Amino acid sequence: MKKLTLIFLLLVIALAGFGRQHSAHVPSVTFGNIQAHLTTKKQILENPQLICHGEGCEVKGFSILIYKQYDKGVIGPYYMNGSRLTDKVINTLQALPNKATTIYIDSVQIIFDNKTIEMPKISFQYGS
Repeated sequence: MKKLTLIFLLLVIALAGFGRQHSAHVPSVTFGNIQAHLTTKKQILENPQLICHGEGCEVKGFSILIYKQYDKGVIGPYYMNGSRLTDKVINTLQALPNKATTIYIDSVQIIFDNKTIEMPKISFQYGS
């Protein structure tokens, strides 16, 4: 019984260490160079794509929804294949007034270590 308990404890310790090592290598994803929740429309349009920060990481796709707080209107959701916004979404953003607008990015899928991984949601806001 003591031998079985010792084997179990060693297995738990080994798996706990593996989990820490593995999670330390999971990349992060940002929209362009935006690092804060509050941004500008100009900054969104300067680099309209998701960037995967990690070696060998590639954005497979994501969805985007635009919520116009100023009139409670919703545009989307649109699904993007790859990391970049489509011209249709870019043109839509360009045409919107610089009023309170929130961008929600969801269903972010990346390819990392030969696996598809779903990343956390991203949201940011511009306008007043």
